[in-house]
Amino acid sequence: MKITERGVWLLWATLAVVSLLYYLTSLGRRRRCSGSGRPLPPGPRPLPIIGNALDLRGANLQHALARLARAHGDVMRLQLGPSGAAVVVVSSPAAAREAFARHDRRHAARVVPDAVRALGWADRSMIWLPSSDPRWKALRGVVAAHVVSPRSLASARGARERAVRGLVAHLRGRAGREVEVGRALYAAMLNLVSSSFFSVDLVDMDSGAEAAGVDFKGKDYEFIPFGSGRRQCPGLPLAELVVPHVLAALLHAFEWRLPDGVPAEQLDVSERFTTANVMAVPLKAVPIVITKSQV
Repeated sequence: MKITERGVWLLWATLAVVSLLYYLTSLGRRRRCSGSGRPLPPGPRPLPIIGNALDLRGANLQHALARLARAHGDVMRLQLGPSGAAVVVVSSPAAAREAFARHDRRHAARVVPDAVRALGWADRSMIWLPSSDPRWKALRGVVAAHVVSPRSLASARGARERAVRGLVAHLRGRAGREVEVGRALYAAMLNLVSSSFFSVDLVDMDSGAEAAGVDFKGKDYEFIPFGSGRRQCPGLPLAELVVPHVLAALLHAFEWRLPDGVPAEQLDVSERFTTANVMAVPLKAVPIVITKSQV
């Protein structure tokens, strides 16, 4: 069927009217969602249907959010998706302190995706249960008492040491050759956690409290890798033991050099955002075994 020029014009006119009606409807919905008459935080103007998706374009989400924060302030609103859901982004230590210290209970709530509800996980997972739910408190208590308690961590010390020795042995076998550091550490961490909790390795390796004066336990809001408040990562005590242990073992057993004589000043440290912030170009280095005569 051939579409005439008049038909094309009518199609575009219909799309324009629908988009305008959607925009006006979503605008009224956002105003109703602002609470008791108080305005929502400032933010970039959303487009119909796609919201602020174009404002977040680019390889690194954190760069896009920083750019928007410079224009709209440390607390800003974004609209994501056709549902018009408003997301508030905080981009400064002061704003994070306000959010976690004064509004922790409210911010601990989670929006459960429909896919999670369909799988039946929402009512039995510590991740998705509301922090006010007695089951969430019970699960959190089980983790604190039996998984990451000082006694449990002490009993798993032997398993952690075996995993670190396995990592060192793997790197000794590749001494003098180029190694992708992140891949080796990831495999070692999988084995360390699985051997601590399940007494089994998942990967075949051969196929401090403060840094720079900043506390990482959720009290210094310039650096909160484990989060803060009710939703703080319960694995923090395990990380406190594992990270220094692994780092000390790698520095004690090896000297590290960049491959092909590349100077440190030329190392590509650009980042790439996935579920975490990682190096865009994976770090590769050459481990050199330290002999007793060098100690």
